[in-house]
Amino acid sequence: MRLFFDKDIINFDIKMKFANIALISAASANFLQETILELDAVAATTDFTTTKAWKPYTIHNKVGEGVCQPHEGAIFWDLKHLDAHKSVEYIGAGQSNFERHTFAVEICGFPTEASTLPVQTVGDTKFTVGAVPSTTKKGNAYWTTASTETFVPTYSFLSGNFNSTFDETTDEYDGWTLTYASQENCGTTDEPKPFVMTVVGVCEEPKKDAKTTAGVWSDYKLAGECSASVTYTGKAGCVAFNGNAVWKAIKPFTGVILILVGGLMTFAGAKFLFQLVSAVVTLVVTIVFYLTISNLFFGL
Repeated sequence: MRLFFDKDIINFDIKMKFANIALISAASANFLQETILELDAVAATTDFTTTKAWKPYTIHNKVGEGVCQPHEGAIFWDLKHLDAHKSVEYIGAGQSNFERHTFAVEICGFPTEASTLPVQTVGDTKFTVGAVPSTTKKGNAYWTTASTETFVPTYSFLSGNFNSTFDETTDEYDGWTLTYASQENCGTTDEPKPFVMTVVGVCEEPKKDAKTTAGVWSDYKLAGECSASVTYTGKAGCVAFNGNAVWKAIKPFTGVILILVGGLMTFAGAKFLFQLVSAVVTLVVTIVFYLTISNLFFGL
C-alpha cells in the first residue's frame, strides 16, 4: 500500500515539474514577444532629427505649420501662391523623372496624418492612399510612391527651411530654395540619413494679361534613393515686400521729418504728446496685426 502511495507522489511530482517547465517556457516566449514588439516600437518612434546627419538641415527660417511668409530682415516673400488651392499639391505626379514618386505637400498647412491624404489623380487614373508604414510620422509634406491603384507615404516632413538667392549682377533677389529633410531614416541602421527634398523657387512676375498667377513646376530630378528636387517658376519666387527699398526711398527725407517732429514737440510737446504716442502705438499694432492676419488668410 505504501509503495503505490509513493509511486503516486512521485508521478504527481514529475507532472508538476513538467507543468512548471511548460509555464516557464510560455512566460519566456511571451516576454520575448513583448520585448521584440517594444524594440520595434522604439525603432519606429526613433527621433532621427536629433542625430548628426540631420544637423545640416536644421530649420532657421521655417515655412509650413501655419508660416507662409518667410522673411530675411525687412525683406518678405509670400508663398501663398503655392498653396492657393487650399489642399495638398501632388508635385511630380505622372512625371517620368520622378519614377512614380510624388512630393505631396501643403506648403502653408499644419501636420496631418498620412492616412488622410486626398485622392491623387494622374491623367484618368485615381490613386488612393494605401497602407501607411508604421515608421511614417505625421507631417505637412510626404514623399510618396505609387503602385497600381494606391500610393504609399514613405517619408514625412514637418516644415521646410527657407533660404533666399541673390543675383549680384542685378543686385536683386531672384528666388529662393526650400529644403525639406525627412523625419524618417533613408540610410542604413549604422549610417542614418534623411531623405532630402529641395524646392527651387525662381522669380517671374506674371504678365499683365495673364488669366492666372499660378506658377510652373519643372526640372524634376531624382538623385539616388535619398534626394530629389523640383523647380517652381512664378510670382511666389519674387520678393513680396522689400523693407530695405522702402527705407532707401524715404531715407533722404528723414532729416526734414525729424526736424519737423522735433520742433513740434519742442514748442507744443505737452499739447501733442498724447496724440504722438497714440499714433506710434497705433502704427505698431496695425503692422503686427496686418502681418499676422495676412500670413494666415491672405497675401501681402
